[in-house]
Amino acid sequence: MGGPQRLTGGTDHTGPDAVLDTPRHAHPNSGPDACAHANPGSARADRGSGPTASAANWLDGSGVDTSVSYYSDCTGQTPLTQTSAAIDTCVPSELGTDDLYFVGHNYGVFTLLLNAPDGTVMTYYDGSGVAHTFILEGYVDVPRADGAPEPPAGTVAQFQTCLDALGDTIRVFWADAG
Repeated sequence: MGGPQRLTGGTDHTGPDAVLDTPRHAHPNSGPDACAHANPGSARADRGSGPTASAANWLDGSGVDTSVSYYSDCTGQTPLTQTSAAIDTCVPSELGTDDLYFVGHNYGVFTLLLNAPDGTVMTYYDGSGVAHTFILEGYVDVPRADGAPEPPAGTVAQFQTCLDALGDTIRVFWADAG
């Protein structure tokens, strides 16, 4: 392993100078239904109109408009709900970061995130309703078996979803503070 290296088998979308450590974490949900198809419209929760209506534990931006729960099964065997996003509490400690690591299904609550360009603003309203603004700065596509990649310096939040129905490939977006 040694020092930093480019992701093997991944597609780096952060520019020619991006250097990453080898990915280490392969969850949540490594089972066959990890990225099961659902009707994306059915995954949206109704909380009213606008980003301030009942905003505690809520994620908003780039067409994503969903409640947020917590995912803390570090074995990755507990299914991730398709009706909301979750903050994975295991990945940051395994990567040695303090980042918020959001996970959500495609097809489901993160389907529209796949079209988000760099510079997209995402806002997370924590349990107290305090807004935390993030700006997407890039992403990487990796085989799920390789796990979550090390984020670039300056990253404060990450957003993970699947690219295919079987969940063989994941996309992880990196975001800086807004």
